[in-house]
Amino acid sequence: MVAAAWVYTLVQGLRNKLVVYASIKDVVLSLLAGTVMLAGQLTGSICTSLFGLLLCVISAIWSIRRNRSILTGLAVCLFKFTFAPCWLTLMLVPWFLYRSVNQQGATKVRSATFYGLMALLMFRLVNGRRH
Repeated sequence: MVAAAWVYTLVQGLRNKLVVYASIKDVVLSLLAGTVMLAGQLTGSICTSLFGLLLCVISAIWSIRRNRSILTGLAVCLFKFTFAPCWLTLMLVPWFLYRSVNQQGATKVRSATFYGLMALLMFRLVNGRRH
C-alpha cells in the first residue's frame, strides 16, 4: 500500500497532476521533518520526535490544502517524508565517496551527470506554480 502510494505520487508529480513540492521552502520543510523525525527515533529523544512530528503535521496540512483532497494530500505527505531524505542522501554519497580518492576524468563526468539528473528530478517535483 505504501509503495503504491509512493509510486503514484512520483508519477503524478512528474506529470504535474499533483503538487508535490510547492516551493523550495516546502522542500526544506520536508527535509527537516524527515531528518528530525529520524534523529528523534535514533536518539530516543522525545523533544526531537515531537518537533519532527510538528513539522510533519505542518507539511501534511500544506499538502492537503494544495491538492484539495485529504487522501491525496496524505499520500503526497508520505512521499515527501521518504523522498526528501533519500534524495539528500543520494546527492551527498558521491561527494563522500570521491572526496578522498583522486578523481579521474570519467568519475568526475559520471558524478556531474548524476548530480544533474538528481537536480532535474527535484526541479520537476517542485511544481506548485505549474500545477
